[in-house]
Amino acid sequence: MEPELNDLLHHKQGSDLLPANIEAASTNVEVYLGAAVSYVSGLMFMDKFFADKYGELHKENIFYPFTSREDWQIALWLLCSRLSMAAINSFHSLELIKRLTLSFQTTRELCLHAEMLLPGPCWQLHVLQPQNLMKRVAMLFYHDPIKCLQSLLSHPLFKPHISFVPRKVWSMAAQISQVLYMMSG
Repeated sequence: MEPELNDLLHHKQGSDLLPANIEAASTNVEVYLGAAVSYVSGLMFMDKFFADKYGELHKENIFYPFTSREDWQIALWLLCSRLSMAAINSFHSLELIKRLTLSFQTTRELCLHAEMLLPGPCWQLHVLQPQNLMKRVAMLFYHDPIKCLQSLLSHPLFKPHISFVPRKVWSMAAQISQVLYMMSG
């Protein structure tokens, strides 16, 4: 059973998202070491992520610049809501919210935290030129799929679950029955 995206996004550090029987006994796994070795010099995706000026802090706290997952969830909700800056400041003035240990106390601090986050792939625009006349201009918004893959592969939550080393997983130590998983990592 593959881990769900929702499970990965709500991952608690130290939990195991791989099926329990995949690597229960190392004798049931046949690994082909050296098969995924890259001899090209340069930085890999995770190297670039941790080379960020906040890379060391990301290693200690995956939600940096926020202090915790809960802090990040409140920030995400506020940033995605259509509340004005004044309404967000009013939200911060609530007694219940003041008792929380948030890493931001004002809308300005929240925006500064958000600007510290690494950007994802940028939207691109292509204006379509149909053969027939249309009332409106047809526009196609899209992401570069390579940049999307790079962004996903460089995300620290996925790092322990991505492996490019091919291997065979057997259901029994006698290696009679092979277990097949699509893109298991």
